[in-house]
Amino acid sequence: MRDDGFTFETFSVGTSNQLAVTAARRVSESPGTIYNPLVICGPTGTGKSHLLKAIASAIQRLEPDRSVHVDSAESIADRVTTGIVENGLGPLRDALGGFDVLLLDDLDELAGFGRTQSELGRIVRRLVDARRQVVLASALPPSSLDGFDRDLLELLNSGLVAELDQPDLQTRRGVVVHLLARSGTSWAHELIDALASYALDAGELESRIATLVDFQRERDRPLNSDDIDRHCRGVRRDHGGANEFGSFLEDVGRAVAAVVAAEPWRRRIGEAILRWEGEGVRTTRLDAALEADSSPDVETLLEDFTRDAARLLEIRGQLGSCGARLDDPDDLETAESLLTDVVAASAADDEDGDPRSLNPPSIDPFFLDADRVLLTVTDVEGRLVEEPG
Repeated sequence: MRDDGFTFETFSVGTSNQLAVTAARRVSESPGTIYNPLVICGPTGTGKSHLLKAIASAIQRLEPDRSVHVDSAESIADRVTTGIVENGLGPLRDALGGFDVLLLDDLDELAGFGRTQSELGRIVRRLVDARRQVVLASALPPSSLDGFDRDLLELLNSGLVAELDQPDLQTRRGVVVHLLARSGTSWAHELIDALASYALDAGELESRIATLVDFQRERDRPLNSDDIDRHCRGVRRDHGGANEFGSFLEDVGRAVAAVVAAEPWRRRIGEAILRWEGEGVRTTRLDAALEADSSPDVETLLEDFTRDAARLLEIRGQLGSCGARLDDPDDLETAESLLTDVVAASAADDEDGDPRSLNPPSIDPFFLDADRVLLTVTDVEGRLVEEPG
């Protein structure tokens, strides 16, 4: 499957979509083990289809042997109708239920298709029970899908519902930059900011950019902010505000409350993973626990990990740029040893009256690479520089 440019790297992240993007990345890294099913919902133009394709692209890149299928609700409805009329629904159930990862777009368009909803519920249940990943995109959250099959809605709410809001100023600016780069067009920063200040979704921004590029070509002169204002007449302006981060925290709270997992211990570990990844901490220990078949001692696990992660962040802060590569609490012993060595070296410099002790010691990142367990003499000599006498 081609990604057609729809990857996580080309998705503009802001407070309006940060939670959904984080959840989507987690799913792509560990399909079937967390947030299953994952429901991504939001209005048109907020990036639902982009995220579905980004998940598919990431999984196929990381685990090419996994079978990944992206489909639409309309296509599923057509296939259910055909199956009922022609050869039954068994082949459809076996086909969709046989994928390792199923991603379905436009779930809300199944309104009124009761038989398709019930069949989809059976297929999703089969995949989730087999710990195969299901991701669905919808313009509306499950709680607003009136008249939908009750069993299907209950199943959707048993995973994570991550909502996408209309893009905020930061996200719109990122979208404009990406669209301009994709079209091979360059704008001054003030023009990018001018267009991003209008409350437009990604599709509308793309349309405005295409129109403005044509306008510039016809006039054969550089664009100015007045040109952008004329092409956006009637659109509300949104310069962002101090409440954007608060809104993000509210989204996190709503999403966590929406996780009604059959196994509460998985939910608690999943919440911890989201929290610590947001602080730049690698969660290898929690990932391993999450993939286990039975519940660990969750209280002890989370208490120990929180203590180690907090200490790691403290050490990283003390080491400054030297500690930038320290991100896994499982390497805490290495971090403590490095801090001890740096402090000892600094103290020795102080005793010698070395003026270099006024500045934090600089350590070549080469020696902080955990993958370089063995160094040859040539490697080391190539890294050592004799201090001037």
